[in-house]
Amino acid sequence: MTCPMNRVLWLAVAALLAGGCQLNGKPYVTPARMDHGLILILPGIEGPSPNSGGIRNGLMDAGLPQAMEIYNWGGLGGGAYAFHIDKSRKKAGEIVARIELYRQWHPGQPVVVIGHSGGGAIAVFVADAMGEGVRLRKGKPLSGLVTLAPAVSPTYNLSEAMIGCGGRMLNCYTSTDVGLRTLTTLGRNFDGVPGATAGQSGFKLPEGAPEARREAFDNLRQIEWSASMMKQGNVGGHSGWTSPKWVAKELAPIIRQWTATP
Repeated sequence: MTCPMNRVLWLAVAALLAGGCQLNGKPYVTPARMDHGLILILPGIEGPSPNSGGIRNGLMDAGLPQAMEIYNWGGLGGGAYAFHIDKSRKKAGEIVARIELYRQWHPGQPVVVIGHSGGGAIAVFVADAMGEGVRLRKGKPLSGLVTLAPAVSPTYNLSEAMIGCGGRMLNCYTSTDVGLRTLTTLGRNFDGVPGATAGQSGFKLPEGAPEARREAFDNLRQIEWSASMMKQGNVGGHSGWTSPKWVAKELAPIIRQWTATP
């Protein structure tokens, strides 16, 4: 059984990280932008904050034309989802329904999901659910999936998620993210596994993984933080990936390429 104090720690961190941030007002989500596609940004356990705002600002600065929605999946208690994987997957299902509703009104337009921290875990679960729909021929994959410092265990099976994002997944991680590792060690990752986290060490294939899982993993792209990124405002740690300058220079071109062929 998980110590209640560990849950308190997750919630306390969420409160400290939260800050003022306009959610989805103009000019981020407009009819014109919606006609070009949707970039859904899932913040960390703190909810909308300067972190998710930095991601969106960087994409805006790069001139991407899509609507950019910050979706507050965790409400005021995002940290609690780390202890309830069923609750996390249910929330992911709600996000999939939201995506499908968008697609009804904007058929053929690209949809990209970006998740930071706990939102990165939820983003993987969204892609899992999308993958099931693709296999059953009830849906189409995302145009791309980005996880920034995700709170998911390194050996999490990404096979279904890779189907759900059409093989277009980018994970960004750094060994300097000791804060995330502390939380996942005292508590757990969102997939229920305590200890090491893909946000600090990247995703890894376990020994003896079957060929199908290896083939899916081969499509995964990963970027490890380096000191050279500091000139773009990415100072490492847990929030470096949300630097608008880094997002505009490094992340936006990848998304632009993905969304050119939805």
